[in-house]
Amino acid sequence: DQICEYIKEHIEDDLSLESLSNHFYLSQAHFSRLFKRKTGVTLVDYIVNEKIAHAKILLSNPAIKVYEVAERIGYKSVPHFNRQFKNYTGMTPNGTEKQIAPQSEITSFNYFEASTSCLRNDRVKINIGQLR
Repeated sequence: DQICEYIKEHIEDDLSLESLSNHFYLSQAHFSRLFKRKTGVTLVDYIVNEKIAHAKILLSNPAIKVYEVAERIGYKSVPHFNRQFKNYTGMTPNGTEKQIAPQSEITSFNYFEASTSCLRNDRVKINIGQLR
């Protein structure tokens, strides 16, 4: 739970494998391998999924432009953000404020269907104790 909560709380910060493994005092290889083993998904897939979920929340505010959302969640290229957004949601970020539910209804996608011991409420959860 700690790692997934940390990622959600710091979704607009640097979430590189290096920064995360340093924060949780694990080697990069160990962190990555155990995250995948416990969740059934790679760290990159999990982070991208959470970034897109956060982007949907931000895009529900019509005052925030797509390029601002892309920058806030760490994308240096708006076209790359647009492609990833469409790959994960099936829609483009432009004009999504009409298609997106109110902010209170938006949660992480049900992208991770793997049945693991750390899944709860269709969201990946990891407890740092499970990784040691």
